[in-house]
Amino acid sequence: SRDGQAGILQRIHGPTLYAVRLERDAVVCAGLGVMHGERLGLFDVVTRTDRRGRGLARGLITWLMQQARARGARTDYLQVVGDNLGAIALYEGLGFRRIYHYWYRMQPPR
Repeated sequence: SRDGQAGILQRIHGPTLYAVRLERDAVVCAGLGVMHGERLGLFDVVTRTDRRGRGLARGLITWLMQQARARGARTDYLQVVGDNLGAIALYEGLGFRRIYHYWYRMQPPR
């Protein structure tokens, strides 16, 4: 939900970098970078389904990393859903590598 997402963004600690790619005034790609000291965390990189495979996310991520470098970042990290093969290929093409797996746990309903 919009309110839920706004709440998450308001609780971010550290400098943030936002990037949006527009085509004819419509958002086609967006992403968020959060600085943690000398590290940049990349989050919520999304591309509209009908615009995927055109290098938009690659350009957006590259721009975020350049902006972070100008602000003192030396390394980058991200998390990606394990079965998102397109995103994994993109990130590996940018030099990222998988170093661990993660999952979410939820308390069972009572």
